[in-house]
Amino acid sequence: MEGPRGVYLTESNAHEQLRVSKRLESCSPDSSQGIVRSDEVTKRDQIQLQEQLLPGHSNAPIESKLTVNGLATKVKSWIQNCESKHVHCQVPQLPNLPSRAIDVGIAKNCDDIKLISGTGKSARYVALSYCWGKGGGGMIQTTLSSLSSWAQGIPWTALPKTFQDCIIITRELGIRYLWIDSLCIVQDDTHDWDVESANMASVYSNSHLTIAATAACDSHQGLFVDRWTLSMAEDPFRMPVDALRVPTTSVHNHESIFVRPRIHLAHDRFSNMENAEGHAQEAPLLTRAWAFQERLLPSRTLHVHAEELVWECKSAVQCECEHLDRTSRFEDVGMAGWLKNFVTGSLHADESVERLGYVWLDLVSEFGALHLTHESDRLAALAGLASMFSNKCLGNYMGGIWEHDLPRGLIFVVTNIGLGELLPVQQFQIPPPSWSWASAYLGGSRRISYSHILDNGFFQDSNFQVIGMDLIPQSGNPFSWLERGLIQLKGSCTDAKISTGPSPLGDHQFAMRVGGIQKTTRLLECFLNDNNIEHLVDVQLCCMLVGTEDPHWITSPGRTPWGYVLVLRKTSVDSNTYQRVGLLLTTDETCPLRNEPLRTILLA
Repeated sequence: MEGPRGVYLTESNAHEQLRVSKRLESCSPDSSQGIVRSDEVTKRDQIQLQEQLLPGHSNAPIESKLTVNGLATKVKSWIQNCESKHVHCQVPQLPNLPSRAIDVGIAKNCDDIKLISGTGKSARYVALSYCWGKGGGGMIQTTLSSLSSWAQGIPWTALPKTFQDCIIITRELGIRYLWIDSLCIVQDDTHDWDVESANMASVYSNSHLTIAATAACDSHQGLFVDRWTLSMAEDPFRMPVDALRVPTTSVHNHESIFVRPRIHLAHDRFSNMENAEGHAQEAPLLTRAWAFQERLLPSRTLHVHAEELVWECKSAVQCECEHLDRTSRFEDVGMAGWLKNFVTGSLHADESVERLGYVWLDLVSEFGALHLTHESDRLAALAGLASMFSNKCLGNYMGGIWEHDLPRGLIFVVTNIGLGELLPVQQFQIPPPSWSWASAYLGGSRRISYSHILDNGFFQDSNFQVIGMDLIPQSGNPFSWLERGLIQLKGSCTDAKISTGPSPLGDHQFAMRVGGIQKTTRLLECFLNDNNIEHLVDVQLCCMLVGTEDPHWITSPGRTPWGYVLVLRKTSVDSNTYQRVGLLLTTDETCPLRNEPLRTILLA
């Protein structure tokens, strides 16, 4: 039976890369694993293959199944290269251990694994970044009741496969200590969570190496598994990365040709340093919000991807087959790569509020596209990055927004990136202030973004002022939620309403009274915090002008800057306290708000 077809690469063991696109006809599906395995290369294929060989660069071989020796050999060479050649990648030789660490022992077969206090101790350690899985999947955790027991010893059989494999790697590297969040943070102690989430920056940035279980969807999958890739067919299927030797008529006995599927997923993901839901199949860790700062903060990260090992440090992106070694540097890998390079190496105190503010908004936009199991973890999952900015010129951290960059911080939008059911507003135990992006429910296909302000800049309106603040943190962690968050604003305002328009499709329109005249604009330019617009129809709203696009950022001839307008709703009829319900983008032609009367309001 004729099987699926794929695009393949050829390699030589003389390190001379030979690339060819070839249809292999002798393939049969392995239904037990959902992977298509190639059985043979026919004589006809061998002849055609040699005729089509094209010169190129060398690709190193990849093991079809990752082994301890293979991983240890590769990562040791990467670490040695990083330590000897990358001046920006240096980490402390003997950093302070985190508050708690796992002592994995010094013998490779030792079962003496225990949780220790790291206070006052200095040593190299490895950190693990991984997916917990749905609801933790019965994974071992440290709780108040198990804390003393784990200090005596943690049974090997109680550890999930990914933890076991990480311990094996840590020992192979000659390192004694390992940090895993589920074991090194007391999971049912709110105070411990607050303290440790604020310390995430130190934990990851001081690690000798962070191992990322990038291909695993939970802690039970492990690291030493069969490698696979997706074919490049219109309907992609899984296939192993096994290399097949092709006999040749070459007169050079030392040369051989090997054929394997083209490695492309890891190259596509890591050459752009993407974090997105499109990686759910082969790199689920890259879709998780918790893993975002775990990827940006370390000086060195080893990704165990479904196809191959990938190395990320402050200076380089490299991979097992060596393709990324030739093509990727952080200065060449787009905005996300620039973020890592900036966060790990360039957060200097002399950076301006404007520049640092834009970096933060970019981080939040990247983070806002990722998934969280628990909405209450949103700020905790970003606390390590927030702490990196805390000693700069941005002022106090206000539930996801910085004090000295507050006007720009208000200009977020909530978008629906795909079709699907309308999602209800998330119910928080203590509702976050509506003026923070952290208050918006981001489940399903809903995402938070500062994309418009990042693309078009921001120029604060001369009438807009932040007059005062009344903020009470929920805990001792300055990077967590606010129990109370009121800000007093002054700016040009007008009344507005959302109404159902005349379109047969039932489109909504936004109507405002400006200069005593009603102005109407399509709602396509209004981004609401809540997908369900119906509860806002015919409700009295208030619009406040915050600023406009930066005129210097506009490249289209003749285009005037759009205005950034907060859409607000009163908390009660007789109150002067409002909640943010959305953002309106408008022009002076449709809404010349800057000439409207000034109002002073409280925004909760």
